[in-house]
Amino acid sequence: MLNASSGTNLCYLSSLRTITVVTDDVRNVEVCVEPSFVALGATHLSVGMNNRAWFYDLSNVSAEPIQRDYLSSVDVIQLNDKYCAALSNGVVCLHPIVGHEESEEFTFPDQQSQTKVTAIALTSNFLIYGTTITPITPLFFPLILLLCMFFLRTMKLIY
Repeated sequence: MLNASSGTNLCYLSSLRTITVVTDDVRNVEVCVEPSFVALGATHLSVGMNNRAWFYDLSNVSAEPIQRDYLSSVDVIQLNDKYCAALSNGVVCLHPIVGHEESEEFTFPDQQSQTKVTAIALTSNFLIYGTTITPITPLFFPLILLLCMFFLRTMKLIY
């Protein structure tokens, strides 16, 4: 059974294209696909199949969902209030749920790494992943975002 939770909220697949979300109230969200994965964050619901995911704003489920394509088939998606972490082909892609700024999109581990990510978790401040070599790697991603923004600005000044 497909299901996900976030804090005290939960969701589950109640029919082929209906997700039941239980927060302070119970509501059904009609989704555009029969999902093979589902994730729940503080403000969004994500469903998807293969390499495509749709993000529904829980404050306005009748609005058009945000669609996102990944480079390969998605194994797991985790959400927090602002970010999505998607595990796909042994690599984690961390990006904002809303918006497609490439400067705010990160992949782990780096491209030179010989390891593959096998499990992920996302909290409000940490991206945690386990690989085939290291058992666990916690990343304080507000610091990662700050360092990457600094690096990008530095690179633009050099070139």
